Amino acid sequence: MKLVVVICGSLRAAFTPYWINWIRLSRPDIELRLVRTRAARAFVTRPALQQLSSGPIHDDEWDAEAIGPALHVDLGMWADAVLVYPATLDYVGRVARGEGDTPSLLMIACTRVPVVIAPALPPGGMEGRTYGRHVEDIARLPGVRVIAPKLGMSAATRTMSAYTSAPLPDCLEVIDEMIAEQNGEVTAENNVVPMEGHR
Repeated sequence: MKLVVVICGSLRAAFTPYWINWIRLSRPDIELRLVRTRAARAFVTRPALQQLSSGPIHDDEWDAEAIGPALHVDLGMWADAVLVYPATLDYVGRVARGEGDTPSLLMIACTRVPVVIAPALPPGGMEGRTYGRHVEDIARLPGVRVIAPKLGMSAATRTMSAYTSAPLPDCLEVIDEMIAEQNGEVTAENNVVPMEGHR
């Protein structure tokens, strides 16, 4: 499977190298290309990702001097699936609104391959004014699923008030199911995948 992983600017992004190494060891069938949003660069460095990933590392911005297909076209044509991990509240909202002002967002808006979004939310993010509406809007997008985050420790408050991304193996399981659905092997029931901690 050819998998594009979009890394957003959540503290959970600091754990991405661990999960990339896990994929390499546990799922050798997966070929990776990684995309860092601008905010993610504060949490995970290119060398850390490059040492563990056999595929290229992209920054989520337009390159006016690039030769060949635009990044969103290149990624969209290459991928069998897309995983946004971790997804920030901002990124979830931008997907829900259909924005396309970065290569990764435009790729998601244009691609027909399965897209799985695994949010990581700050304290109050789950119960706030916008998250629920964004998830409902995304649920209406064909081929896009949100895996609900799990209640976890907030680095800011040191209390169990934040929501962490679902474990990456759970995300890959959903992606495998979606690819099977796309191939006509099973039937999808809905676009929102409930996990422990979803409210």
